[in-house]
Amino acid sequence: MSKFTVFFGCNESGVAWWRAKQPAYKLMEKGLCNVTMFSVYDTVAEEDASALIDPADIVYIPCASGIQLVAEFLKYYEIGKKTVADYDDNMFDCHYLNPAYKTLGLREVHARVNGKEQYIWKDERNGFSIKDNKIRHASYTDILQIADSLTSTTPYLANEIKLGMQGREMSDITILPNSIDFNIFRPLPHKVRTGSKLRIGWAASDSHLLESKITLNIIEKLHAKRSDFEFVILGNIHEFRTSERAKKLPIEWHEFVDLGIYPTKLASLELDIAICPLEDVSFNRCKSQLKWSEYSSLSIPSVCQDLAPYHCIKDGEDGILASTSEDFVLALEYLMDNSEFRKRMGEAAFQRNYEDFNLDEVVYDWFEMFERTLSKDRKLFYKGQEIQRRDRLEKVSV
Repeated sequence: MSKFTVFFGCNESGVAWWRAKQPAYKLMEKGLCNVTMFSVYDTVAEEDASALIDPADIVYIPCASGIQLVAEFLKYYEIGKKTVADYDDNMFDCHYLNPAYKTLGLREVHARVNGKEQYIWKDERNGFSIKDNKIRHASYTDILQIADSLTSTTPYLANEIKLGMQGREMSDITILPNSIDFNIFRPLPHKVRTGSKLRIGWAASDSHLLESKITLNIIEKLHAKRSDFEFVILGNIHEFRTSERAKKLPIEWHEFVDLGIYPTKLASLELDIAICPLEDVSFNRCKSQLKWSEYSSLSIPSVCQDLAPYHCIKDGEDGILASTSEDFVLALEYLMDNSEFRKRMGEAAFQRNYEDFNLDEVVYDWFEMFERTLSKDRKLFYKGQEIQRRDRLEKVSV
């Protein structure tokens, strides 16, 4: 039996790196199937996306949305190509302090800042359009009906996606956890830093502004009790970095880097302990264990929020769960004061992730999902009439 071909549609987002490029590269490395890929940087500008899609049996799109994509998914259906839509966030309930609210939010948001009421999100200002976002939300619902298969990262998120699937079965969603390529996430061959203080760290993108308050509380409380540590932050959260509270604390800042070198950058920080704080909001409950997995790939023990994404952790064995900033501080102090326990937990975290969240193994789940998708024979209807097939693909753009 000849290998099937999967087209991966990518942009340069973190979602595309984790949910498209990483599995695509691993599928190619293992020789499991053929892959074509469109990416803003990796594809010649003049190259028509149709030339990449034409040979594909399956079209896979992470974070699939938009009216144009709805139309294209219908085209693929008409000519017999299978489609897979992936979601690694709850697109229907984004918190207003997440930058993604700009394209996901459905309501204006205002709050009292410095004693004055002001808008955080105002319709038709700074690119925020409620009308456009409602159309985008409608496209999510349409794609959930049209795509042959759906993929997601956790059972919790899959249950949230199911709410928008209008009668489709839960079996139509395959859970493919965010996983680590241990060939690129690995410690540096030689230790560089020679300081005597323990290094505690947090890696966070701009989407984690909500968690900056928790992190500040943790650092302040720990710093008030002791000074035998260095706190390291890898990230570009401008509002956090420029806040008066943050300026008063001894924080070592590192700019976020391109994901292609992110594994090496994270390893270069040589962290002894890491934290994974999360505010308890519905959007965050739909996140995955990925940050813990990143740290664990480097044998760094972590203190993580006692929230759904981290409930896969065996508390006290391969990580520590904490509910409040006080809990975080107590857990951090215990790790700081018990070097053997700290080392043992880091090793257990590595082993657990190597066994359960290793892309070299999880890639076979991706392959099997694509195989199942190929075997499906779904029929789509519009106003009671079956949508007819045709024999060729018209020019499309991605």
